[in-house]
Amino acid sequence: MDDDTDKFEVLPEREPAWILLDRATACRKRLLAAGYSPIPVNGKVPPIAGWQDIEANKVLIDGWADKYADATNTEILTRTIPAIDIDVLDAAVADQLQEIAEWMIGASAVRIGQAPKRAMLFRLEEPFDKISTPVFVSPDGRTHKVEILCRGQQIVVHGIHPNTHAPYTWRGGEPGPELKRDALPLLNVEKANEFIAAAAQ
Repeated sequence: MDDDTDKFEVLPEREPAWILLDRATACRKRLLAAGYSPIPVNGKVPPIAGWQDIEANKVLIDGWADKYADATNTEILTRTIPAIDIDVLDAAVADQLQEIAEWMIGASAVRIGQAPKRAMLFRLEEPFDKISTPVFVSPDGRTHKVEILCRGQQIVVHGIHPNTHAPYTWRGGEPGPELKRDALPLLNVEKANEFIAAAAQ
């Protein structure tokens, strides 16, 4: 009888679900203690109705592991922690947009999910609605835009990107004990509109 063992693809080892959930729960509690508002997400989709108005606490966070076992990624609400979302696939342009944000508002933590796209976190006293550039189409047919996510929005800060299947990474600090909300650069709606106008140029 032939040995067929070489015909089978060896799949990468996967961590048990309970380990992923334990890690997510610990991450959410660290975020909460650091001034952020975490919520569970499945990929990028929150499984909780009315997630925009959730006020996280330790009791809620402990319950999420049982209620939403598939939601092993973690997002934070952006109503008082706005995020500049540089949804641009041209690396040079994405770098330039980040430099403009740093010059106009201040250097901040940068999250990478699907490079060269990136997002930057700030803090805010008075929430505003999402602000966005127009959508631009490059000659190769790809679409690009820049948004500032705020009231009624959220952003993934921990977990696995659904397209790259790799962990989200951070440069310049990661939200949590090492980077508390109060340490983020301050943004306001006037400065946000000025940045979006500059980004559109």
